[in-house]
Amino acid sequence: MEADVMVPQGNFVHADMSFDQMFMDRPMPGLLRGYEVAAVSNLFLCGAGTFPGGGVSGVPGRNAARQIIEKLHHALP
Repeated sequence: MEADVMVPQGNFVHADMSFDQMFMDRPMPGLLRGYEVAAVSNLFLCGAGTFPGGGVSGVPGRNAARQIIEKLHHALP
């Protein structure tokens, strides 16, 4: 990536994926409840650093949007 788009130490999947940062532990264990930041209500992460992560697929954004819609649905009377 450094040579292709001149991003020093860049990574197409946002960060090196190690086993402890895969699946729902991405970007770090305990940070998220789904896509919502556990310590900050109504703050959702949906970039390449979240599950399933990597590249520009749009899947993290789609998954976060579905979680937001579900949360809004439960908040309605």
